[in-house]
Amino acid sequence: MKPFYQKLVASPTQSVIFYNEEKPHFTVPWHFHPEIEILYVVKSSGICYTGDGIHRFTEGEISIIGENVPHWWKSDNKYLEQGEGNGIKALIIQFRKEIFDANFINLNEMRGIRELIGKSQRSIQFKGKSRKILGDQILKIFKLKGIKRITELIILLDMMAKAKEFDYHSS
Repeated sequence: MKPFYQKLVASPTQSVIFYNEEKPHFTVPWHFHPEIEILYVVKSSGICYTGDGIHRFTEGEISIIGENVPHWWKSDNKYLEQGEGNGIKALIIQFRKEIFDANFINLNEMRGIRELIGKSQRSIQFKGKSRKILGDQILKIFKLKGIKRITELIILLDMMAKAKEFDYHSS
C-alpha cells in the first residue's frame, strides 16, 4: 500500500503543532509528512507501522518519527468498538527541522539534538525509565503556551538525545 501525503496546517501564530488527540481510535491510515513527529500514547494499544518496521504499541509509548517517514498507528479492535471509555488519547508534537536555523542547530550545544533528528529517520521508541521522564516533560509542555512551549520542546529533544533506553523501528 502506498502512503498518502498528509498536509499539516499549523495556525498562523504557531511554528510547532501541539495536538491533543482524543478519538474513538487512531484514524489516519498509512501516511507521511515533512514534519518530525513526537507521539505520546496516553491511552491506546495496537500495531504501529513505521518505515519498514512493525511493532506493538501500548499505553505510555513515546516515539519520535523523522520527516517523510511513512507511519500508521492502528488501534486494537477494542478501540474500534464504540463502547464508553474505549477511546484513545495521544499527545502529538509536529515540527519541521527548519524551525532550527543553520546557525542555531550547528551550535556545539545542539549536537545531541542534531543527531537525534538524523536518527529519527529510523523511528525511535523510548523504553524503560526514559518513558516516564519523557512523558512527564510532554505533559508539562502541553500545559504551557507561547515561547515556554518552544523552550521546553528543546529541553525535551535534549532529553531524548541523552536517553539510553530506546529501540529503532525502521532501518
